[in-house]
Amino acid sequence: MKKLLQSTIILLMFTLSLLIFDLSCKKEVVGQSQTTLTNGIVVYLKQNNSQWEVWKVNYDGTSKSKINFVLPSGFGLYGDSVIISPDGKTLFIKLVDTNNKQYLYSSNIDGTNLKQIDSSNVLTIGGCN
Repeated sequence: MKKLLQSTIILLMFTLSLLIFDLSCKKEVVGQSQTTLTNGIVVYLKQNNSQWEVWKVNYDGTSKSKINFVLPSGFGLYGDSVIISPDGKTLFIKLVDTNNKQYLYSSNIDGTNLKQIDSSNVLTIGGCN
């Protein structure tokens, strides 16, 4: 009987220590949602008469607008190859030249300040080839 009481007390103390430990741990996660990080904007490519166009829209479907780029001569947009930066201010775009060489460019969210970042035979951005 004495061992049973002793075991019960030890088990109770162990359970109590786990409870105290659990309560002392901070359980909240501090961070920003993706909506906040990208200012609630989605960018996507849309094909219009065999030409790719970059569009942006708010998460709720409002403020849909085409983003106009002045592309270098002989370059075109490469399908499914545009992503937005986490802060919602920069676009990363895959362009292709007439020889099918791929290039990575960045620009402001409004299409201005287009500049080359990298070139390669096969680029992947945001999980898209």
